[in-house]
Amino acid sequence: MKKSLETSNDAWKQMVIKVGVIGVSGTGKSSFTNAIRGITDEFEEGYAAVGETETTNIITEYPHTKHKNLVICDIPGVGTPCFPKEKYLQTIKVDTYDFFIIMTSKRFTELDAWLASELKKRNRNFYFVRTKIDEDVSNASRRKKKPETTVADIRADCEKKLHELDPSLKTTVFLVNNFDVNAFDFGKLTLQMVNDLPSMRRSAFVLSLSAISKELLEEKRKVLESRIASIAFGAAAAMIPIPGTGILADIVMIQNETMFYREQLGIDTTSMARVSKKHDMSVSELQPYYDVTSEKIMKDPTKFAEYLNLNTRWFFDCLHFINTFVGAGSFVCLAEAMNKILDVCVEEALYMNKKICDKIASQ
Repeated sequence: MKKSLETSNDAWKQMVIKVGVIGVSGTGKSSFTNAIRGITDEFEEGYAAVGETETTNIITEYPHTKHKNLVICDIPGVGTPCFPKEKYLQTIKVDTYDFFIIMTSKRFTELDAWLASELKKRNRNFYFVRTKIDEDVSNASRRKKKPETTVADIRADCEKKLHELDPSLKTTVFLVNNFDVNAFDFGKLTLQMVNDLPSMRRSAFVLSLSAISKELLEEKRKVLESRIASIAFGAAAAMIPIPGTGILADIVMIQNETMFYREQLGIDTTSMARVSKKHDMSVSELQPYYDVTSEKIMKDPTKFAEYLNLNTRWFFDCLHFINTFVGAGSFVCLAEAMNKILDVCVEEALYMNKKICDKIASQ
């Protein structure tokens, strides 16, 4: 039972999600590739080199450092010597990607519009992304122009020019800052990509991404909630209706799922250390002060069980039901407990996200 349950819940790891990032040099492709995988340090494994010169003469694949099934591909723009327009779609093997990011730091060109039209014909999802918005806002502010006006003008200009190039194209443009994923449209972009995928691939994509924005945190909560029923059912079904017997093993099963929550939401020890280093903040600054935290309840199975008992007053009564009531009663108790634990983890992740946003805003 447990083995089959684990296999079912881990099936998303076998589902490869491939994203093509297309644009000429200097548009921020490498920075975007790092940002969407949650990489913040050039010394981290899998860091995509950032440079002002053309660093990509071939298609370079960057698997997510933790979830290898998510692959971001840095693809040279249309019309470079190695990627001429006439053979571009064949050269990049266009049908092997789930979707494409067409990226610029200035204005989209006729070649960008041509590529989008060809992708549309093949029913490939694509998104227009305009980068370096933070630089534009900063430059405009020196001329006393309000940030919101600058952003609105850039968006309108990009969408207008795209419509002029090809009136049949959808012209929504996402404005992003690769170094602050909670600013502008980075979160909206990832949310749109999630929503456009078929349901089975959607969950795999959400779990493969790092918890990089508030919008994505909420999507992760939904996917993690959807796992609770099967985990609770597996744990309840494995219980032995004799007081004190079998409980510890099932607590460990739920404890492992909680560890998964922490890793997914970026509040595990490794992720917290990386984030604190990037933003020059102590780990304690990023953690809320609560009597009950996800870190405290992960100390050992006994303390974990004590936490569950405190938050689900009839938890152990359910575990000790006999005969036909064991499975049903235990399932309800376990599902309630896991939902409470997930709430704790999400609250911590949102707290950390807010602290980071506040730090960036103050700089």
